[in-house]
Amino acid sequence: EEEEEEEEEEESGKIVTPSKAEAAVSAEETKVVEEASKAQMPPPPPPPSPSMVMAHAFAGDADLGQLTVEAGESVELLKTHTAEGWVWVKSASGDEGYVPEGYLE
Repeated sequence: EEEEEEEEEEESGKIVTPSKAEAAVSAEETKVVEEASKAQMPPPPPPPSPSMVMAHAFAGDADLGQLTVEAGESVELLKTHTAEGWVWVKSASGDEGYVPEGYLE
């Protein structure tokens, strides 16, 4: 009987509004869909830092944030635009600091 009334209202040109219960269900469904779409895709991992090799040994000053490294040592390049001519790297032992950019190959 209720369906017949709705059909009659639609045919007569009257605007049919959803009941409060229907609106609540619709809002809840929308919320569930939005949350599910957010949870499906984790953010992509950051790109790996390039690995570089020290072409020359460098005796850094720890007080200035510099890193002491040996020639041939592999380092991970973390920041390139720090100070002119310097880059921030991480050594294989986990220590971080500045080294001259020109010492890397």
